[in-house]
Amino acid sequence: MQLNNVKLIFIREMRDQLRDRRTLFLIAVLPLLLYPIMGMTFFQFSQFIQNNTAKVAIVGDEQLADLEWLPTLLEENQFAKALVADPRERQSLELTALPAAESTPQDGAPLDEEAAVRLGQRLLDEGKIQVLLHFPSNFREGLVHARAAIERRDAGAPIELPEPLIYYNSANEKSKIAEMRVERILRYWRSQISEKNLTDHNVSVEATQAFMLKPRDVAEPAARRAAVWSKILPLVVLIWALTGAFYPAVDLCAGEKERGTLETLLTRPALRREIVWGKLLTVMLFSSATALLNLGSLGLTANFVVGQLQQLPGFDEMDGLALPSLASLGWLVLALLPISALFGALCLACAAFAKSTKEGQYYLMPLRFLSMPLMLLPMSMGLELNLGSSLIPLTGLSLLLRSLLEGQYVQAMPFVVPALGVTCICCLLAIRWAEEQFNSESVLFRESERLDLLLWLRDMVRNPGATPSLAQAALAFAMIMTVQFFVTIALSAEGEALTFPFLARSILLSQVACILLPTLMMPCLLTGDRAKTLLLHRRPRMSHVATAFGLAVLVHPLSIQLNHW
Repeated sequence: MQLNNVKLIFIREMRDQLRDRRTLFLIAVLPLLLYPIMGMTFFQFSQFIQNNTAKVAIVGDEQLADLEWLPTLLEENQFAKALVADPRERQSLELTALPAAESTPQDGAPLDEEAAVRLGQRLLDEGKIQVLLHFPSNFREGLVHARAAIERRDAGAPIELPEPLIYYNSANEKSKIAEMRVERILRYWRSQISEKNLTDHNVSVEATQAFMLKPRDVAEPAARRAAVWSKILPLVVLIWALTGAFYPAVDLCAGEKERGTLETLLTRPALRREIVWGKLLTVMLFSSATALLNLGSLGLTANFVVGQLQQLPGFDEMDGLALPSLASLGWLVLALLPISALFGALCLACAAFAKSTKEGQYYLMPLRFLSMPLMLLPMSMGLELNLGSSLIPLTGLSLLLRSLLEGQYVQAMPFVVPALGVTCICCLLAIRWAEEQFNSESVLFRESERLDLLLWLRDMVRNPGATPSLAQAALAFAMIMTVQFFVTIALSAEGEALTFPFLARSILLSQVACILLPTLMMPCLLTGDRAKTLLLHRRPRMSHVATAFGLAVLVHPLSIQLNHW
């Protein structure tokens, strides 16, 4: 492979991509607009939460009257000032009465409690009120009984505590927010009632608490900030590295097929491997640039939004969302080289298989679906960097980046080689796959091919090969894993005790239904020489039989030990 040819192809592809306005918009302009728009939307939503006024209807508030020892809950058409720390949150809850025209019967008699609750629920469903607060008829009696129990010192007597009922509509965001605010106020009001009952009867409030519990966070502020962003930033880099690699790869392969320039490129005195590496370097550059621009735009937007939110009440404790240091962010830049190489090779191979730009864009969704679980797995609770997790593609690299961003260099160093080794192996396999795609004339020139799934299946059944192909073997493996998944769920749902009959039935089903039946069914449908497929066309050797029995005895304990490791 001559590096001069790779350089010439790289310069050619870069010139073509810089002329494409759509690619430049996706890489350079979209990151600069996307995150500011998202930040502005989040900022406006936070202000909406602070300033949104909700109507709260109260039924049974007469249960709170004529109790001088009871802390004040209601003041005119709002909750008491002492119960709400933020005045704006107090103003966002407007206490409203049920409509008089609807709440008063035709005969002029007052509406009973049950009818008032039904009316409030109907108004809640119609969206005229957001929360219905109901104090039952026994609420006052329950408060008095609980206070009297403290006065009598009945420590062992059972007390039936009263319960105010809060009705809200969980399908309505405004109602959900109002319910959370009302519940927070009632909890604080309940604590005031408890303190009042204790102090009026000469009982210290501190005496009701066996001990004080106040955890001390020993993490430095920089470490706390890194812990928050260490889960988000690697995910952002991975997603945009994949997105930034795919669209240039589609244009460099499927786009050239449509423009008719691929044939001209193939006639040049350059090897197919040199062409692949020239295109791969171009895709890697655009992938890295897309990830870096999105990372920078996200950092600037987050810094501005957090600074503005800290000025709002309720958001003043957001120091943990400040961005980590630039030194820790340098690890993301270093990790972009293997990430962009991996995604670039995968996207290049998929784009080479596509015969048009439209078809190439369809391949982005399966590639993203296969990659997203590996990207999201490091964000799950309890998953740490160890030897097993470091060997998972993309997941191991994300966990390694998370440890480096958090400053855990000593803990991360033993797993640098496994994580980078698996990533480099995947890169080499992906590049090899892309080279195979460019070396196949049937892949590069697929203009006249028409895909008909029904005809393809009919031809595969009517004209099977002597032995299964690699794709058919992969299909058989996928079928075995799928059947085994549903059988395992069905057996676990029975909830039967772990007895020998249950264990024997489970093993028989997993071996016969999940492995043997698909293995016998696939050769009958997809192969012509079933005996040769199952290696029954010749007598087995005694060494093969001994090996089979040895594996049956040794593999299961070995798999359990490997699983434990």
